[in-house]
Amino acid sequence: MLCCSALAALAALAAGAWIRPDLAAALGALLWCLVLVALYAAAAGARYRVRFGWLYAVWALSALLMGQVTTGAWAAVLSARGEEVVATSAVKHESRTGDTYTLRSGGELIPGRLTSWPERRSEVEAVVVVRDPAGLVDPRLPEELAQARDAFWPLLLILLAVIGALSVPAYWVPGDERSAAGSDAVDH
Repeated sequence: MLCCSALAALAALAAGAWIRPDLAAALGALLWCLVLVALYAAAAGARYRVRFGWLYAVWALSALLMGQVTTGAWAAVLSARGEEVVATSAVKHESRTGDTYTLRSGGELIPGRLTSWPERRSEVEAVVVVRDPAGLVDPRLPEELAQARDAFWPLLLILLAVIGALSVPAYWVPGDERSAAGSDAVDH
């Protein structure tokens, strides 16, 4: 169980390492599948029957955990070193999933793309955005940053508690002599 939990935590952190949404989604999907493989491997080495229904629930919730860590990563970067600038739309990129905007501030392009334009503002008006001077994180609206910062820790703690609570019944064996005898009876 410890191995699976460690791999799930590593997957969540690694998925958040690349903060750009397009790369994080691809890496997160790959790591999410690797967590399922690790669950099977851990169950194969277990002395007792593992309840896979509980593990599948943990596996499904780990996707939410990875998403939460990814959101927290860009919010942490922008909170730590982001700077507010007034920017205008330089290029509008249209796609099936939604329009994105390359921004210009002070005559130079801002690295990354703004994924949501403020409501009730035309695309030719200037907007205030928070940008990362190093260009690691896409620019965001100040409102988006405030919402992500406020929601990160409560949601993360809730997800971790639920994942932990679902992991226990997957491996706990009622009437197990190791549980009843205490920690001295554990084989080393």
